[in-house]
Amino acid sequence: DVEQRMLDGNISYIRPWGERDMGTLDPGNDESTLELFRQAIRRSVDQKAIGLILDLRNNVGGYDEMAADILGFFY
Repeated sequence: DVEQRMLDGNISYIRPWGERDMGTLDPGNDESTLELFRQAIRRSVDQKAIGLILDLRNNVGGYDEMAADILGFFY
């Protein structure tokens, strides 16, 4: 699961709840975490965010490779 919302000052806040393709907040949702992250980035761009906070704190963990893939969006 990936949370995305706009903060004051038009800053996008994105929080992946884990680096795995297994629902954590909605166990029946097995959509790809990477796809959910991609959608959150697109929404941020569509909403003309001037900055982005990527919050990786206190998530449930997962696969190191997926964490690297998520960060690869910024490379």
